[in-house]
Amino acid sequence: PSMFLYCVHELRLSEDAAYTRIRVARTARQFPVIFEAVADGRFHLSAVVMLTPYLTPENADALLTGAAHKTKTEIEQLLAQRFPRPEPPARVEVISPLPIEQSSSPGRSPDRGPRQIRTRRFPPSGSSAGAARGYPPHIVTVMRGSGSGSR
Repeated sequence: PSMFLYCVHELRLSEDAAYTRIRVARTARQFPVIFEAVADGRFHLSAVVMLTPYLTPENADALLTGAAHKTKTEIEQLLAQRFPRPEPPARVEVISPLPIEQSSSPGRSPDRGPRQIRTRRFPPSGSSAGAARGYPPHIVTVMRGSGSGSR
């Protein structure tokens, strides 16, 4: 019924190995030179998986040539050089303690107000972003369990 089930049940591959091979095969259908490169040892399957999100018809030749015979770490470095990512913005929420009479709501300790964690934040060199917002950049109070996905 599916290539995945065939690989797992008939070929007895692990689920991860089956997924990896299917992903590599799909990428190789778009860029047929990958079939030959894997067969002659220029690429390991992990290399193709790592390169897949970055391959386009315009950059495939250059990217595949640059990544040939490289380790996973070397490919990570190559991708970081060719496709730099902007630094993610800080997801820190500055909060102040609530009065004790409001402390009975969920997520609050009855005697201490909101649960808080104090973390140190070291701004990038030469940055005064924290001071410009009116709070010291080296101490930020974060609410734990706020549901935003960041802790």
